[in-house]
Amino acid sequence: ECSAVEDLCIEGVNEGVALEKLPAYRDYEDDGTGNAKTGVTYPLSHEGATLGLALIELPRDVSYTRARREHIQDLTDSLAKILARYQSSISSLKDTKDAYKDLIRIVNYEDCGLPDEKPAIFFSYSANCDENVANVVKKVVGEEFGDILQLTDWAEIAESGSITSQVIEKIRTSRYGICYLSEAAAEGSDSLYQDNPNVLFEAGMFHILRSNRADSLHGWLPIREAAELCGEVPFNFANERILIVPRSEGAVDDEVLAERLRTFIGELIDT
Repeated sequence: ECSAVEDLCIEGVNEGVALEKLPAYRDYEDDGTGNAKTGVTYPLSHEGATLGLALIELPRDVSYTRARREHIQDLTDSLAKILARYQSSISSLKDTKDAYKDLIRIVNYEDCGLPDEKPAIFFSYSANCDENVANVVKKVVGEEFGDILQLTDWAEIAESGSITSQVIEKIRTSRYGICYLSEAAAEGSDSLYQDNPNVLFEAGMFHILRSNRADSLHGWLPIREAAELCGEVPFNFANERILIVPRSEGAVDDEVLAERLRTFIGELIDT
């Protein structure tokens, strides 16, 4: 009678066999009495790992000899190899299933198409933002990176009458993102600028997607007015790399802003 105990690690053997992992004991029955005359317990080890225990019971008294020990060791070595192959096949099957699930998440069975030749970079901003900032972003992306990036302009989606779910889908399928959070503050406000709630929501989506390594988003950039003009940075994005709009006597410094954008996008697409 041989019993293999799976999933029994070396630490378990060294510290004492975990009884809950052992199968129920069955008496030897061939002699009609239910009693064994000789029992041998031998570890099942393969390539330095202890995989379980083998219990060998005989209906007669058997004395110990070197030849019998070697015979039992050959038997248990063979059992250990079989058990190791079994466990390896189970692990390989699990890895295959996990890889298949990952593939399903990537492939869209509706069109079975390959990714776009140029990855999309989604640009989100408020209709009440400083147009100079938005124009610099669109110019740098469109003119200097247009051969390798496809700009998805939030305003163009909004003008086409797309609903929120379509905007969300555009964000989800973009490789990169840029969010200009600030807009002109309401009349009577203590600040010149404020964060637009809709753009904050979209920035939050980028923040979550960037944290999930299984998603296709490679990175995003928040753009914002300085704290003295727009208040403190929302805590959600406090640890993000934020591009503060450079200004000189209140006016946007186009050249500095463009240079900082070039640097960021260049680093982003090389990662």
